[in-house]
Amino acid sequence: MSPWRAAPAWTEVVRRDLRVRRLPAVVDVFWALRHLREVRQVDWSDASLDYRLIEILNRAFDGLYRRYFRMEVRGFENIPGSAAVLVGNHSGFGVAELLMLLVAWYRRFGTTRRPCCLAHQWLYTTPFLRVVVPKIGGVRASWRNARQMLAAGQALTVFPGGEHESTRPFTDRYCVELHGRRGFVRLAFANNAPIVPFVTIGSHATMILPPGMHFLAAVTGARKYLGLEAIPLPLQALVWLLAGMAFGENWISGWLFLLLLLATPPLYPSKITTVYGRPISPNELLAQAGPGDDPIDAGYRHVEGIMQRMMDELAAERRWLFS
Repeated sequence: MSPWRAAPAWTEVVRRDLRVRRLPAVVDVFWALRHLREVRQVDWSDASLDYRLIEILNRAFDGLYRRYFRMEVRGFENIPGSAAVLVGNHSGFGVAELLMLLVAWYRRFGTTRRPCCLAHQWLYTTPFLRVVVPKIGGVRASWRNARQMLAAGQALTVFPGGEHESTRPFTDRYCVELHGRRGFVRLAFANNAPIVPFVTIGSHATMILPPGMHFLAAVTGARKYLGLEAIPLPLQALVWLLAGMAFGENWISGWLFLLLLLATPPLYPSKITTVYGRPISPNELLAQAGPGDDPIDAGYRHVEGIMQRMMDELAAERRWLFS
């Protein structure tokens, strides 16, 4: 007989792999986060797209992506290979949503197609974010920048609802609210580019927002000085604040204070799902307008209606708060 052993059959390898116990999710998450130390190697003096940083985040967030948020993306095949306007909703305050979408995009397209997303003006008012945001694909929101991206053949992601939608109360989590911002329809017409609607669900439960965020922006001056229509103050922050005050006044014990902190992580482990719908051509948008109708307004209502139906279908799949 030959001294070389035959390679095991594929089914045998699979059975062997299934016998290997997976690490607990929390260990998997923190073990992957060790890659964040590699950000020291990033050139922070250059505020431009940086695939090295994106690759570091892809590895660092692997545990969050697979185990904590159980990220699922459907319909990538609906994104055209040419210029397109990807119109999405904000599923709650979008920290987890946006980072997981960045990882999903990179795992799907690699460096063959850049991430490209219009970013709010206030993100460029702080020294740290105005460097980080462009490095991971953010584009300062303006008509000129949007047209340049589409002229270059990019798939441009926009969130018309902006801070209005991302800070809506938890009770409105399954509502698509683009707040009448019709710029994405004008953009599609001006560049003869299709619109690809997409919706995300689940991120709303990672940071639960109570009512009153718009009022908070008004009384704190954030609306006037930062241009923010609402301030995201999630339930976790409120629990930490109240628990800290109670502990400081000796109303609760140190053990109860610690228990409250452990029960309210910065982000709850909610499953996040994103679905990209079929492309909508400019001609289809124009066909929605009847005699005397504004085609921009008709196209807006058509896209928002499709997104709401997509959201309703995803909401019907949710079994409980976090999945």
